[in-house]
Amino acid sequence: MKGTPAATLMHCGPGFANGIANVHNARRANAPMVNIVGDHATYHRQYDTPLTADVEGLARAVSAVFPQSSARVGADWCEQPS
Repeated sequence: MKGTPAATLMHCGPGFANGIANVHNARRANAPMVNIVGDHATYHRQYDTPLTADVEGLARAVSAVFPQSSARVGADWCEQPS
């Protein structure tokens, strides 16, 4: 309604899983949205803690842009096709 992207900040895979239905609905409505999903540090993944999840796998169903570093988030968003 405002014409600007909404933003979310979700905690790890389970937090994103809790919000994925609404993210899906926003995408289907062509509502621009930036979703930031946290993940474990790469050196911590080896411990397979309870919050470990395939965040990128979950996000593929509802996302168009996958920056490979935090430094690329803004640039990758701006470079996506309309």
